[in-house]
Amino acid sequence: MKLSKALFLTVGLSISAFAAKGAQDVPVDLKGGSLNPQYGGIATCRVTSSTGTVALLCDTGSGIILDVVASSVAVTDSIVFRDSATANTSSTVLYSIDKGGLLEKPNVFPRYKNGLSVNALVAPTGAGPTSAPSWTITYIPLD
Repeated sequence: MKLSKALFLTVGLSISAFAAKGAQDVPVDLKGGSLNPQYGGIATCRVTSSTGTVALLCDTGSGIILDVVASSVAVTDSIVFRDSATANTSSTVLYSIDKGGLLEKPNVFPRYKNGLSVNALVAPTGAGPTSAPSWTITYIPLD
């Protein structure tokens, strides 16, 4: 009987210690800031109507591009990334890729320091009311 009480006491203490130590409701980044638990700190930017002369600002801080997905765009259509805190088409190109290049996985995408400005060289167009032509950029903001 003494052995079972000791075993029960040991297991009970271990469970309560584990529960107290591992309790963290909101994930945090490397700087201790809280992340959105739904996405784990990952953000997306969807380009649906940008052209070679109109840019979209996806992020204003630094970050890392994880993936790019092209939906219902021509294989020869391209998207351009600039390391800039403003939406523009005049900053130095950080990275450029066409849909055909996306098919050649794995792709390694760059880190940006000042912000992420993107523009499609040709506006995404679809072939009907059910298509949603776009480029979707998945990235991790670091600031």
